[in-house]
Amino acid sequence: MLKKEAKVLLINPPYVFKESHVRKRTKGLWPPLGLLYLAAILEKENISVKVLDLMAKGLSIEETLTLVKETKAKVVGITGTTYQLRGMILLGEALKDFSKQELSLVAGGSHVSADPNFIEKFPFFDFIIVGEGETTFTELVKTILTGEKCINRVCQGKTCEDLDALPFPSRHLLDWADYSNGRYGSRFSTIHSSRGCLFNCIFCSNALCGRRVRYRAPKNVVDEIEECHQKYGSTFFIFTDDTFTLKRERVISICEEIVNRGLKIRWNCETRANLVDEKLLSLMKNSGCEEIFFGVESGSERIRNEVIHKQVKDEDIYNAFKVSKKLGIITNAFLMAGFPTETQAELKETFDFCFKAKPDIIGLHLTTILPGAPIFDIALKEGKITPNVWNDYANGKVKDQPIYVPDGLTLQDLEDFQKNLYRKFYFRPEYIIRRLKFDIKSFAQLKEDAHVAWTLLRKGRTTARSHKKEDYY
Repeated sequence: MLKKEAKVLLINPPYVFKESHVRKRTKGLWPPLGLLYLAAILEKENISVKVLDLMAKGLSIEETLTLVKETKAKVVGITGTTYQLRGMILLGEALKDFSKQELSLVAGGSHVSADPNFIEKFPFFDFIIVGEGETTFTELVKTILTGEKCINRVCQGKTCEDLDALPFPSRHLLDWADYSNGRYGSRFSTIHSSRGCLFNCIFCSNALCGRRVRYRAPKNVVDEIEECHQKYGSTFFIFTDDTFTLKRERVISICEEIVNRGLKIRWNCETRANLVDEKLLSLMKNSGCEEIFFGVESGSERIRNEVIHKQVKDEDIYNAFKVSKKLGIITNAFLMAGFPTETQAELKETFDFCFKAKPDIIGLHLTTILPGAPIFDIALKEGKITPNVWNDYANGKVKDQPIYVPDGLTLQDLEDFQKNLYRKFYFRPEYIIRRLKFDIKSFAQLKEDAHVAWTLLRKGRTTARSHKKEDYY
């Protein structure tokens, strides 16, 4: 827990605050890498900083306010995805009232970047950062700490063109006991090796890093891996790039660098099925790649390509899964349900895909209508949501996050489909036997699998509604 004072406190809020202390959640959580980058820049400028990850700590509002008071911070920065909006707003409002204007409150992250009117809706924030914040937030902090007057409340972030110039994230500010995962071991690290995504899938909001992809040099990436391995004992690495294999030659160089340095690590990544082949996958496997998350989205080629704009053929997907499994790489399929014009028959195609392609793991989630994503504008035009739907969610006026429900289907239809697919897929005898063979090597993994199985039986899904990779089983 936080013990020392700091000029700046960076907070990763929970999805929802509880009224009292709740059990810490340590399964499936990732460290808040974006905040750790901000912290690294501040430390480079000799500005004291602390990081508080409330997703991991499970603290109440009251306990959080006490910790903030103990740090005596002058600036509190709160990040947040759209999924974290309710927790972000509750915390911001409570902090402003609690501090009696004695601290400057700054909001940033993907949701803020996707909502240009955020500060008008939630004026208790003093400033917001739109876009990448390393340079702009640091400049703002310096201005505040020197007592200068800040003219603009909306600060436009500066896109980082040279990612290699950034210091490595300040992982020493984490409480490593907060992060564990039976699948990845007691110590794992997340790695950004690029920023941006040039694709335009309708469910995705990419307001934070944009569509233009910027890459780190392979040596710089592996330098960070080596530091995490030696300094923090990390043996598993999660590449958080939107499409890790987008630039083939760079992936080859990263893999060769890992092998040439003799690093005995394991890692996973996310990519598209049409951007891998046997030669590349073999090299990835040889350097420690253990698992690949493939963005399948739908088993219907029409939905995937004409509606989502994924532009990945069935043939590419089946081949990628076949070759990966041949090489011993775990295949994890991203799947979603609830797209414009989607029918029951096309949901059935997604169902059938799972049993034909036989991925090792699936995660099917209902399509959340995210601000900044093309599907938000579609749903708005169709009258399925109001412009203030996320504000109403943040303020507690509506209970659930908005899900896209195609005409001719109901939300119950989508939820029933999700439950049925999960139960049919994960309770197959062949799957259970395979998992038991794997779990016998790890008691922690056995416990985790038992918990997931119980959740499937009770709720028909592995986690709360979300399509984030870190929430997948």
